Amino acid sequence: MTKSNNPIVFKGGTYLWFFGGLDRFSVDLDFTLNGKTTPDIPAMASRGLQLYGIENEVKIVKDDRLGLSFRILASGPLHTGPKDRCVVYVEISRRENILLKEVPLKLDFPEYQLQVHRILGMALPEVGSEKVRAILTRKKARDIYDLYYLVTRKKINFDQDLINEKLTFYQKTFTTQEFIDQIISREKQFKKELGGIVPGELPKYHDVIQALSKWINEPM
Repeated sequence: MTKSNNPIVFKGGTYLWFFGGLDRFSVDLDFTLNGKTTPDIPAMASRGLQLYGIENEVKIVKDDRLGLSFRILASGPLHTGPKDRCVVYVEISRRENILLKEVPLKLDFPEYQLQVHRILGMALPEVGSEKVRAILTRKKARDIYDLYYLVTRKKINFDQDLINEKLTFYQKTFTTQEFIDQIISREKQFKKELGGIVPGELPKYHDVIQALSKWINEPM
């Protein structure tokens, strides 16, 4: 996939897992549309799998001005019935534009003998700004873990203007107090939600709070 024939930009947890070294299991595929038109991506995805002999079914979940989301139900080589199909959820946002220059990436898994594809990924500072937005607008501890990873391992800078641009759709602006309150409120949820999808030991939650509190107070 390239910008010229498929104007979508890869982002989110699975993107960080594939290309950013994130040690959190993730299967949902998140993108932002970076153009005025959307090709028939569900049909393209289905045909692509069929070329590799993978029978599949696509179910549209939502298709409106804000975004397109669908599920791919694929039948692997050990498939015996509907219950053992592999399900992947795909979401493509149409509600905003990409703000920073995209990162060109190569999708190459030679061990599976797949064709090499060129795709576009979201710049990590912009991914971080979307993680801040997610912390303020939904209740998932994985967003905190992902942001902690971006801050401590990828050393992204805090950019309040970029975050506020991401919050425009929700008619919100970033405040330190709300951000810290949201993080503190998810301490019990953190271990429960992430224990099964992060191999190894989780960071101490005190260290997470401390690192993110320091990050939002550091100048760019």
